Amino acid sequence: MPSGLVTVARKEFSETLRSKRFFIVIILFVALWAFISASTSIVRGMSRSIGGMGFFGGVGSDLASAMVFVAPILGIALGYAAISGEREAGSLKLMLARPIHREDVITGKALAGIAAAGVAMFASTLIAAGGGVWLQGVTLTLDGVTRLLTFTLLSLMLFAAYYTICLFFSTLFTKTSRSLLVAIFIWVLFSFIIPIAASLIATVTMGSAPVRPFEPGGTQRGMNATQPGQPGMSEELQQYMRRVSEISGFVQRFSINTHYSTVANAVLVAERQVGFGPGASTATVSIGEALTTNWTSLVVLVAFTAVFFVLSYLAFTRREER
Repeated sequence: MPSGLVTVARKEFSETLRSKRFFIVIILFVALWAFISASTSIVRGMSRSIGGMGFFGGVGSDLASAMVFVAPILGIALGYAAISGEREAGSLKLMLARPIHREDVITGKALAGIAAAGVAMFASTLIAAGGGVWLQGVTLTLDGVTRLLTFTLLSLMLFAAYYTICLFFSTLFTKTSRSLLVAIFIWVLFSFIIPIAASLIATVTMGSAPVRPFEPGGTQRGMNATQPGQPGMSEELQQYMRRVSEISGFVQRFSINTHYSTVANAVLVAERQVGFGPGASTATVSIGEALTTNWTSLVVLVAFTAVFFVLSYLAFTRREER
């Protein structure tokens, strides 16, 4: 590796590990792990319905939901001032005055940020997983450890996507406040605006739920109506709800959070329900099956990281620093 790249990466890595923002996010992550594990252990004590689902039976979806907030926050905290902070402090000129190429600066910062996040995620996951095993009184199997490590790698991919997005805006703006505001807007867009818009678009597209008029005798058939011999919702309402879910899911595919949640839940939740009603059963989903089934989500996470890193690279190398 070029000496300039190693120098920048080493400097950024050591400074990141010593920063207060870094420790705050780690504490937040461990606290979320502990809260989820404690909640699951309480539920296990009150109900035996999830007793046979293993370590991730009751914690998998909650853990993925928590990480979809923690990883972007970590990416924003480490990325929004990567270049603009150096520019404001005046240290960027001094760095570029040395025999260090511009591409080494941007690449070194990206590598250092991802490496520091990897250390934080793996260390926090191991610490919190040990506490979760102790609280829940279960034993982690080889499959459980593999799923946990795979989940951590997926979380690191989500972090990398947000980090490179923030890195790009940090190269465009001179002030860190502006890059921070844009980064927060991107996070709000992916986390809240797109899911809400997806629900609204699906509802507007499909219209109101099917409700049939009153029949002779005063019986209304609609939202809670059933057909003869079929428990639960009517077939018409089932089709409506299925179509609404498809439209909403399509719109939410524009958010990288959705892609991460899809593949992370598939990896963590080792069992899925097959069928409905009394004849329903569960089937084990291997890690390979979970990844191959959701390969498009993996491609989107990698594509976001690659595209915004290239944009950051081009913006930084072609900009004249004054």
